[in-house]
Amino acid sequence: MGCFAGQIAKKDLRNVAIPYGLIEDKIQPIPRNQISGTITASQPAGGLVCNARGMATWMLTQLAGGKGPNGTHIFSKKQRNEMWKSQTILRVSSLERKLDNTHFKTYALGWRKDDVHGHEVISHTGTLSGMQAYVTLVPELDNLGIVILNNGSNYGARNAVMQSILGAYMGQPERDWVDFYKQRQLAAAQRKQAQKKTEGWQGSGTVLRPLGDYAGLYKDPWFGLVDISKRKKGLRFTAHKSVNLKGWLEPFDQNTFIVRWDDRGFGADAYARFETDFKGNIAGLTMRLVDEDADFSFDFQDLNFTRIED
Repeated sequence: MGCFAGQIAKKDLRNVAIPYGLIEDKIQPIPRNQISGTITASQPAGGLVCNARGMATWMLTQLAGGKGPNGTHIFSKKQRNEMWKSQTILRVSSLERKLDNTHFKTYALGWRKDDVHGHEVISHTGTLSGMQAYVTLVPELDNLGIVILNNGSNYGARNAVMQSILGAYMGQPERDWVDFYKQRQLAAAQRKQAQKKTEGWQGSGTVLRPLGDYAGLYKDPWFGLVDISKRKKGLRFTAHKSVNLKGWLEPFDQNTFIVRWDDRGFGADAYARFETDFKGNIAGLTMRLVDEDADFSFDFQDLNFTRIED
């Protein structure tokens, strides 16, 4: 199997990777992102199903100025150079300067560019929960190209492998990059826990009204309809368009609940706060992430639901 941007025949789905991530503090599969042969909602953003051989072919074509390993010209060297031309200036962090001696960083046409220990580097990452990719090209080092494919969700693992390989080719002192990123992640987790204790919103675990008062049909102009229904177990959240967005509403405080999604792989439980009108009736619903560091693509803060039916 090489690279596919669309639908894949079942017969071609052999020996495919299973995505994994940290869910409820355990490494578990993420079924929604498993390669299934069907087109997914994320593919319009540039999603591909590809193996190491296909990625290597594409990488070699880039390094050869558009000429594939079999001699076929896919695009010209001029077009390749245009893709690699800087378009947007990006900020260089103090960590990047310290680790890689980086002085400039830009964004080109679908590529990132920076200097690493005196070498111009063309690179980009790819991330879907449970699946990661990292491509780095260093033409100055005898057309060095590196592709990392990882069926996990830890950015530190991906970065550690890339830093180890790049450092070896660039003559840098050997370093335990796995431990480096592990310690950074542990420190970040500790800071986050401390912040939660001092700044976190401590809910009472109860809400102001009977659960049935919150039940109804709600509509956001962009996202569409959401059902809040009362069941024996409690309140149930069901989105009409995003069929995977369903879960139980856990009472938190005042008129606010926490939506615990059925798919625990989301890692994006959300506050659901019900709004009242001047008469005190439930009139709307707004949302935001419980974990502010969760995947930013769950942009619940942009939703503004109006109750249209009890």
